Amino acid sequence: MGGLALAPVGKTQLFFPINSVQAMETATPQQLQDTTWYISDWPSSPVPGSAPITLQFIGDRLSGTGGCNNFNGSYTGDGGSLTIGPALATTRKACAEEVMAQEQKFLQLLSQVTAYNIGNNGQLTLTYLGDGKEGTITFIPASQYSVLHNTQWQLVTMAGVEPLTNEATARMPQLEFLGDRLAGTGGCNRLMGQFTIDGEILTVDDRMASTMMACSEPLMEQEQQFIQALVNAQKYEILTSGELVIEYLNDGETKQLVFKALTVDGSTQENKNDQDVSSYGQSGQTDGVEKIIFVAPAKVACTGVAPMECLQIKEGNPDQSWKFHYGSIVGFEYEPGYYYQLRVLETTVPNPPADASAKTWTLVAVESKNPQ
Repeated sequence: MGGLALAPVGKTQLFFPINSVQAMETATPQQLQDTTWYISDWPSSPVPGSAPITLQFIGDRLSGTGGCNNFNGSYTGDGGSLTIGPALATTRKACAEEVMAQEQKFLQLLSQVTAYNIGNNGQLTLTYLGDGKEGTITFIPASQYSVLHNTQWQLVTMAGVEPLTNEATARMPQLEFLGDRLAGTGGCNRLMGQFTIDGEILTVDDRMASTMMACSEPLMEQEQQFIQALVNAQKYEILTSGELVIEYLNDGETKQLVFKALTVDGSTQENKNDQDVSSYGQSGQTDGVEKIIFVAPAKVACTGVAPMECLQIKEGNPDQSWKFHYGSIVGFEYEPGYYYQLRVLETTVPNPPADASAKTWTLVAVESKNPQ
């Protein structure tokens, strides 16, 4: 890893090692400007963090998240060559140990990037040179990103039946969505594959791979049913209660996989909400669900119950059209001139006033704040 260290709390960290550029004549620097990308594949299996690993190119500036912390710096390119740096500054937040180690590696690889290419599938490939070896990192464009990405889930029911737990490991079937990669466990073996999303349509590649551990016959049978349900997936929906429902075909019948959300530390999202937002229940709010939203650098004139100024927001996908947000975001101090990515908790207010929204947003974290 080269001894890359993070900065002390409240300070920034500068990363200096930069390699010379190499030419690739497959794309022009203009193709990167004003684009946002989400990590899809790299030399190791991505670990879900508190934020997705992203890159954003605005003018000659580069910013993004490493899975925990925000970073920013400059970049230069000529044809298909690319140099990032000479230094990247990062914030300093503490996340799970494996997320921090992944972030260090990712930032180091960025400093070794020599070239880029945007393929026919619209995905971005960065080529880097480290320790005399060449490697690649791929990213999907923001238009291919969905609310499923960078999430973890634990199976609640399969075709209405609760799953068995592996008594030896306490494992239950779980899924992780990272870039275009699907990973998880069937309760016995680790699972790996690819997926695509088109609106509400979820397609899982039938060439899923797994480890070859042996478990009890009931667990192995359940695991095979789980894998088959995934490759037969038709569409998905995240309910207002926060559960993920995947519909799949089984002998011509539509059945459901139902999951509850997991946090990066492996606890369920419902437990996390109980711990972090217990005061919301006391005020009559329910159904807490975390979301990623984007906030534009300027408010605009709008009309609610009276003429006012509204935030412009996008939910989940930064390539969507801006929408008016007529209310406030609890705990968020808006500063004009900055493009924000926020993680918010959406809660439902039972029996709201006639002129008020039934949903309330409360700030969980400012994932990024970049000047216009």
